Amino acid sequence: ASALHLLDDIDEISPGNETTSTLRGVIAFLQGDDKKADEMLSKAVDPEIAGERTLEIFAANQFRLNRPYRVVKLLKDRVKDTTDVNTLALYGMAAMSADMRKEGEAALRKAIDLAPERVRFSVVLANYLATEKPDEAAKILETAYKVAPADLAVRLALVNEYTRMGKTKALQQFIDELQASDPDSVVTALTLATYDLRIGDFDAAAAAYQKAIDAGSAGNYARFGLAQVRLLQKQYADAESIYRSIADAEPDTLPAYVGILQSYLDRGMKSEGIAELTRLGQDEGRKAALVALSGYFSSVRDDDEAEKFLAQAATGNQDAQYWKSVNANLYLRKARRSLAQRNYEEARKDIFTALSSYPANRQLLGVLAQIEIQSGSLREARKVLDQMEQMHPGAQIVDVREGDLAMAQKDYGTARTRYEAAWKKEPEDRLGQGLYSAYEALGLEDKADAFVREWIKAIPDSVVARVNLAQRYVANQDIDKAISVYKDVLARIPDSETALNNIAWLYLQQGQVQSALDAGERAYRSAPKNGYVADTYGWMLFKAERLQEAEAMLSRAVSLVADLEIQGHLDDVRKAMGK
Repeated sequence: ASALHLLDDIDEISPGNETTSTLRGVIAFLQGDDKKADEMLSKAVDPEIAGERTLEIFAANQFRLNRPYRVVKLLKDRVKDTTDVNTLALYGMAAMSADMRKEGEAALRKAIDLAPERVRFSVVLANYLATEKPDEAAKILETAYKVAPADLAVRLALVNEYTRMGKTKALQQFIDELQASDPDSVVTALTLATYDLRIGDFDAAAAAYQKAIDAGSAGNYARFGLAQVRLLQKQYADAESIYRSIADAEPDTLPAYVGILQSYLDRGMKSEGIAELTRLGQDEGRKAALVALSGYFSSVRDDDEAEKFLAQAATGNQDAQYWKSVNANLYLRKARRSLAQRNYEEARKDIFTALSSYPANRQLLGVLAQIEIQSGSLREARKVLDQMEQMHPGAQIVDVREGDLAMAQKDYGTARTRYEAAWKKEPEDRLGQGLYSAYEALGLEDKADAFVREWIKAIPDSVVARVNLAQRYVANQDIDKAISVYKDVLARIPDSETALNNIAWLYLQQGQVQSALDAGERAYRSAPKNGYVADTYGWMLFKAERLQEAEAMLSRAVSLVADLEIQGHLDDVRKAMGK
């Protein structure tokens, strides 16, 4: 406070002084006021000439505001020559978050080499590498453990990594070593509790967590762990009591309310749990209870209730990470639903609400680009993609959406190039469909044929790939092979409406009316609100000479989707009925 008073005095003498603005930004950052810090530092800090510590604070503030691309831009020139481990680590984490994995890994490794005793850097890097390079992640953690064997974060990360990799022998040796060398410490108790929980020994885990609690230095970590064990042991009252004690001591601790609700849900008392958290949330200091409710309803896809509780909890919670996550997931889902219904204005509104929590999130920006492309607003799509290129250079979603835009512009060569680049990074069905369509649009039939087989190898359970393969057989008049492909799909996914719908038409072409009728009926039962499926089934009924049922089904199809061909089918049936 005295420092702020001094800054006020300086401002009176020298208004607009950049130094005082910088200091105010630093103080706001240290006090956790990220928005104010951003406001002050953005005005006062020139990245070209700022001191290393000031720039580091500015970048750290941007990272806390979930702007990793901004951190990368601020620090990319500094990290080439710096030996400041904080700058390197911050850049590394930001680059990883911005999909610049190679650069991020290099920066984190340099930070670790310069300061091996800062073992939390090793934990961060191992966490990033765990999925793609699990052996490397384990080696990093093993080295960190040798440097700081008493560090809890390193120990827990090592337990989790060994468990994830299925390295049972190494895990057991690690635990045996701890019990022999450091049996009485709180850190060992918490490590053992995590291990026992992983292997399903709940009694041992509970005892270890209780030991840590009794020692008085484990904080809420051990209490939350014990409550989780009590839930797994179906000792719901004990679990609820622990969660309540945490919430009473620290009323804004959101995981405590999540736990209270879970204790009710596990007892089959959903209504009572919702009522209790609603009651608790009426207290201004316990708005976190309402955020917990919103998260629950979002998880069960009851968006109306999720939105209601999120709005009630908004005051004072806009900066909370969980609140942001619930808000983004809720409105992302609503945006996608609106997009599927071609309600583009509603989709835009929903996605902008989601972006208010994570303005640089590549997934959200990707959906916004998709909305603009599908709505025909190609200039707006270009603006969004330019923003994504700047924020997330090299990200797969950028290649995908660039391909989508090129397809919309009938620039099939560019679409092919961008889709191929995205496919090399990670195959997925929607991308596969885009690339396949680009090959077809370019008249590259041999390439399309070879790609669809590559697609099936890359994603063995892909229905979309097999549908395309079947359609290639149909185009070549090989109906038997097409039917065989659809049978393969149905063996994997018996209720696939696409496979059932398509195989029904193929059966009809071969004169197998009863088989066509059976497949059409199954498809309709699987998707009763799909107008095209209803059309197929109605036409099968017509071919089976069940005219009244055919008329009713095709009338339903017409009511579900406006399509001239479907209307023609209905007219044919009515003509046959003499209407």
